[in-house]
Amino acid sequence: MLIIEGPDGSGKSHLVDVFERLFNVRSLKFGGPPVDDADGRNRLDYLRGLDPDDFVMMDRCPITSEFVYGQVLRGSTRPPINEILDALGQLRERTNPVIVMCQNPAGSTETIDTTTEKSWKPPALHAAVAAKFPEILERYEILRENLSLLDFDVIDWNFRTKSPGRLISAVVHRVYRRFPEVWFFDSRNAT
Repeated sequence: MLIIEGPDGSGKSHLVDVFERLFNVRSLKFGGPPVDDADGRNRLDYLRGLDPDDFVMMDRCPITSEFVYGQVLRGSTRPPINEILDALGQLRERTNPVIVMCQNPAGSTETIDTTTEKSWKPPALHAAVAAKFPEILERYEILRENLSLLDFDVIDWNFRTKSPGRLISAVVHRVYRRFPEVWFFDSRNAT
């Protein structure tokens, strides 16, 4: 499993596009925050149902994104935080994912407007994210610390300071180790 995670404007969509072309795989996209606890549980159940032997790439993971955005924007997660943390531990045990943690390239608290239009992101949500962006960045730091404590394989990346080639190489190496039969690397697709 490969998860591309990070705050708005950090380059996730760009990386997902690169990896989709490079590995000839489509990413899972859950499209916005869960509407209620039941929707959040359905997303967790879907993740629990994934075959750990199949390669899956996610443009944000419902567990990690809800850990950040649910707490900041609503003051609670959907479902409750204890279920989110349990699901995070189960994800680590079942799939041992590689997580690319995209960092805010604009600076410590500035937000960058994304150029990719997202149909699921209404203007009110975009405005709420912009207003709470410093808190979102702080929450991502807490998430990063928790991922380290749980021994997740995390690659930190900032598209303004790090070479995409090195990131691609690191991801290919880690994923190929776990799924050698799946990958045919064609560098001509890595543009």
